[in-house]
Amino acid sequence: MLLLGCQRGLGDYCVRPTSLPYEEVRSLVRSLGTEGYVETKRAELGEESLPFYENFLTQSNGEALRKADIFVYTPDIPIETMKSFGLFRAFASAEEMIEAALRFHPKADVVLSPSGGVCYPVF
Repeated sequence: MLLLGCQRGLGDYCVRPTSLPYEEVRSLVRSLGTEGYVETKRAELGEESLPFYENFLTQSNGEALRKADIFVYTPDIPIETMKSFGLFRAFASAEEMIEAALRFHPKADVVLSPSGGVCYPVF
């Protein structure tokens, strides 16, 4: 389990929300592959192509999601907004996230990072 924190605001690159919940996105990524999921998201958004960094971040997150569960908590973004991204399982508190991680993955390793690798901005 990797715990990341974002201390510098919104970040430079954007990933737009999807209409699909986490479990459906995870299932799609695992059945269609990462590229297939990127194409599904592109079609859902009605775009010919995704902007470069959105494509990169969607693909990177999709690849991680294909291999693992992704749990996310932030005190700065409402839980419903977090859930709207579909690329991770969102939690209302760090305690709730850790309890779920222990329940789903009791043998998981834990990594703490004071600065998150990717920030998901609110539009």
